This record gives sequence, structure tokens and C-alpha cells, in this order.
Amino acid sequence: MKCEYLECGKVLAPHGVRGAMKIDCWCDTPAVAAALPALYLKDGGKYTGLRLLHASPYKGGLLVTVEGIGDPEAAAALRGRVLYARREDLDPRGERVFYAETYGLPVFDVDTGRTLGRVREVDTSRKTVLYVITTEGGEVLLPDAPVFIKEIDVERGLFVRPIPGLFDEI
Repeated sequence: MKCEYLECGKVLAPHGVRGAMKIDCWCDTPAVAAALPALYLKDGGKYTGLRLLHASPYKGGLLVTVEGIGDPEAAAALRGRVLYARREDLDPRGERVFYAETYGLPVFDVDTGRTLGRVREVDTSRKTVLYVITTEGGEVLLPDAPVFIKEIDVERGLFVRPIPGLFDEI
């Protein structure tokens, strides 16, 4: 299912005396997040917009000032909060599939139709992005590469062509 809001970062700390914040950016690049018109906070099931006044890449992350946050105390109150972006701001044409939208999808062998497992998470902490797939026999790490990933449909599932032996334990 396509997500309306996607996690895009986390407030690390205030910066300076005017309410700027250092952000750990989870977008493809900090420049992607800096181009957003707003960031959102989630409280319960409701998202509240924070209009960006200024955003720029800063030491591998992002430095932002937002409307309504004008001093370091107000910025510090947001420390540790996850920030979200609206999907339509990141992908106006609706053509992309984001990793967050693959969580929980069933995984199928594209050639046989056999169900292989479910996507538990996507590990982006390494040089190669890995889908962590939960199977009956444990977990399988599948690289996010066209040789393996043949189709991603957020309504139907992840269709893969695994190498022999990768899913043999199920």
C-alpha cells in the first residue's frame, strides 16, 4: 500500500540561537529533503506540517529552520522526533516505490509463483541495500539489484528471481 507520509529524518539537536535544527536525513540525499516545502510531525495518527523557511545540507545531514520554531528551547523540544515528508512532495507523479512501502509485502518467485516469505525490513546501512525477508526457515538477505528484484507492486508483492539455494530452507 502506498504511504501518504514517509519517514525522512530525525531531529538531532538545536543549532544556534534562532531555532535552527540539525537533522539526521534519511532521504536519498540531504538535497532531496532540503527541496521539500514542509516537514511533518506525527502525533498519534495526525500529521502536523512545519513549513520550511530554510534548509541546507550540513555535515552529512540537514540544517533547517521552520516556521514557528524561533529559539533553541523550542528546537530542543523536538530533539529525537521523527520527521515525515508527504509522498506527493517526494514523488509528484506517483511513479516511485519507497522502501517503507515494501515492509510486510509477500515475496514471490517470479518464475514459479511460489511464496518465499515476507519483507520484514530494508537494510540501507551497508554499501548494498538488502531486503530482509522472513521465511519459515529464518531470514534471508536479498540484495536490491535488478538481477534479483524483477517487480515491486505495493498492492501484490515483491517478485524476485533468487539464485539457486537462497530460499531452499523453506
